[in-house]
Amino acid sequence: MTTTFARFLALFFFLATVLPASAEEFILSYDSTITIAKNGELTVTETIKTRAEGDRIKHGIYRDFPLYTLDADGKLTKVGFNIVSVKRDGAVEYWDTKWIDGGIRIYVGDADRLLTKGDHVFQITYTTDRQIRHFGTYDELTWNVTGTGWEFPMRDVSATILLPEGASPSETAFFTGPLGAVGKDAHAFTKGNRISFVSTRPFSKGEGMTVAVKLPKGVLDTLSTVLQREWWMRDHKTMIIGCVGLLVVLAYYFKAWHAVGRDPAAGIVVPRWDPPEGISPGLMNYIDHQGFEEDGWTAVSASALDLAVKGYVEIENLDDAIIMHRTHKQMDDSLPVGQKTLLTTIGPPSHSFTINEDTGRAVEKMGKRFFAAVEKEHKGRYFESNIIYSAVGFLVSAAFVIGTVYFSQHKDNMWEFMLVAYVCVPVMIALLTIWIGDLLHPKASLKDKLGGIALLSLLAYGIVAFGGYIIGAVWFEITHDPNSIGLGAAGLIVLINLLFFSLMGAPTPLGRKIMDEIEGLRLYLRVAEKDRMNMQGAPTMSPQHFETLLPYAVALNVEEPWTEAFERWFSKATEDSENYVPGWYHGLVKGPSDWIGAFSSSVASTISATIPQSSSSSFSGGGFSGSGGGGGGGGGW
Repeated sequence: MTTTFARFLALFFFLATVLPASAEEFILSYDSTITIAKNGELTVTETIKTRAEGDRIKHGIYRDFPLYTLDADGKLTKVGFNIVSVKRDGAVEYWDTKWIDGGIRIYVGDADRLLTKGDHVFQITYTTDRQIRHFGTYDELTWNVTGTGWEFPMRDVSATILLPEGASPSETAFFTGPLGAVGKDAHAFTKGNRISFVSTRPFSKGEGMTVAVKLPKGVLDTLSTVLQREWWMRDHKTMIIGCVGLLVVLAYYFKAWHAVGRDPAAGIVVPRWDPPEGISPGLMNYIDHQGFEEDGWTAVSASALDLAVKGYVEIENLDDAIIMHRTHKQMDDSLPVGQKTLLTTIGPPSHSFTINEDTGRAVEKMGKRFFAAVEKEHKGRYFESNIIYSAVGFLVSAAFVIGTVYFSQHKDNMWEFMLVAYVCVPVMIALLTIWIGDLLHPKASLKDKLGGIALLSLLAYGIVAFGGYIIGAVWFEITHDPNSIGLGAAGLIVLINLLFFSLMGAPTPLGRKIMDEIEGLRLYLRVAEKDRMNMQGAPTMSPQHFETLLPYAVALNVEEPWTEAFERWFSKATEDSENYVPGWYHGLVKGPSDWIGAFSSSVASTISATIPQSSSSSFSGGGFSGSGGGGGGGGGW
């Protein structure tokens, strides 16, 4: 009598709180029958009685089922899953499936047909394997009956586990409530090989029931070697694909690099005080960087400066704009093709071209024309990008990475962890190391060296402070989920592509010779004044010599030491270092270091700124609601 009263009281509170409106959709009853075969395979029939009001349940319901669970060692394993039948109200019903994160979603119902309002009974029968966990002295089934992901509250939940004929459990357990809870709002009954579990209260949205049975050894068949090998391949498919892919990609890139990507041996670099024959400032920048990338606008500014030195343009450097004025000097056919495009963009004599926030589109168009003209004339002459080899490597890599990701047994938030552990952290450390190396360079300023030491200290502290955590987290993933190894290999494949993309390009023999000559000019432009004066045959410093090599200094990013050298010479020669300004430059300046510094540092940045930017056992304290196999959730559609 007391039990009956308690159930009526619980039903009253359910109707008063969880189901406040008669028109609300909910699950009236959720019953699951789990039959365990001798070989450990489960046949599960879920009978779900719902109340449909045409709100979320329009065509039917969907049921999410996880395809991964934890074995006795806590390792993630892929389970088998096969739908046997789907019914609605006793008749065969249309159904469909789709893959979801970590599992499969079963849609019950027809998209072209609406359900009538009222109560409907949905029945899904499926088989699944690898749900039994094999411990040393016993076997166990922990089954998440409902899952904790349902959109609807549930009034009654029940489950029946049928063991093989003649078997009986040595122990049972159950857990109720939201994910992670260990509530005991249910009863368990055992009769022979039949174990029944019945809830004692309604469940709110996000709550569920998990049941468990402990079986003596011998009730279920011992796993065969063939089956274990098949399961091992199923669990480690991601690891195999990822690791094989890593080896294949490494072998391919190494062979390709050995065949076409190795740079010709560098020659002897000797200082020189004139540019290589036929090499303009823009082309020098192109050869030095083996293409136009982020530094391409430096090539444009160096070419504009060279046009000014030659008398084709005058440059006006204002606070908020840079203006190039076309002079009356006629265009010479011997001009480099890139400089011709710049003059064409500026227009005929007396025309001007302004670089500011309002001319971003025009500036971008000018740059594209300049880059295209230079690359069209010189592509493949001084260096080969070997893009075909890189493209093949990318396609091979993409196939393995996609395969690894497709077969991965990913868990919630694991992608973020893998991205941080295997990609972001190594890339950040590599970039920081390069940056610190530049700051600690012997020729770096004291300020940069102090900054490098501070960064190095912070990096060392970070490695010590977080290195252990990261290593421990990675080790946990590797030992508990073999997919981690495969995903780690996929991350390394991505890094290998980034590395070899930069290594595959190689200078041609002519390009190598020109690059040695460029290095000789760079050496001359940045060497100390006393060393420059000791170079046999070096020309005497003069305004003409300074201006002639200035565009090349800008192209090689050594305009600062070259300008300082001229300023020191000019100061000694005239005792008035603050009044030298070439005739082709106009701006508020005090001396050479000011105006060339203002121009060379601002042109590229000004141009760029103007362009539009587009588990453990349930019987040893490890059980809880939501643990074990099964689970998932569902909703209406």
